[in-house]
Amino acid sequence: RLPRALGRDPAGAIVPPHLRDVVNEQVHAVASPEELAVHDEVLLVNGCWLTDTLPNISANEALCTRDGAVLIARLSGATAAAWMRAGSLMRDKLPDTVAIADVQPDEQTPLISRPWHLIEHLETVLRRDLSRTDVPRAAKLPEAVTVMGDKGVHVAGSAKLHAMVVLNCEAGPIVIDEGATVQS
Repeated sequence: RLPRALGRDPAGAIVPPHLRDVVNEQVHAVASPEELAVHDEVLLVNGCWLTDTLPNISANEALCTRDGAVLIARLSGATAAAWMRAGSLMRDKLPDTVAIADVQPDEQTPLISRPWHLIEHLETVLRRDLSRTDVPRAAKLPEAVTVMGDKGVHVAGSAKLHAMVVLNCEAGPIVIDEGATVQS
């Protein structure tokens, strides 16, 4: 969602040390505050905020929830590094020089703070993600593939569908992305 909202891939992710190896498989995990300090400006977005449209914020500004979670902050690299060094990426550790505005996540842009929130918000977020996919709707599928329903099947060019696959799109569309293989 964030790369689509930003129009580019993130430069890195700030994660707890025990998750760095896992995160490094997908995106660079920022290892130290010094990696942030070298930049004139950084845009920090909370990965638990399931948004795909980022609000415009000014330099040295942060949007936070009332309970202290920072959703997005646009800071100098030095300020971001000092905030990271403080040991908590919460509102109360932001320097006094940062302007803070309160926002509240809602059904369309929820904040995931517990594992069960993923299930609670799955339908809303999934429908939004599927409506924005750039994977084309399949005009023709192999004869040995059965489609149940009329909500649409989107298949990327490099995806492979084996014989005897049944795709049930009665409850909503299906997206089979690049490099995927669906076996019977």
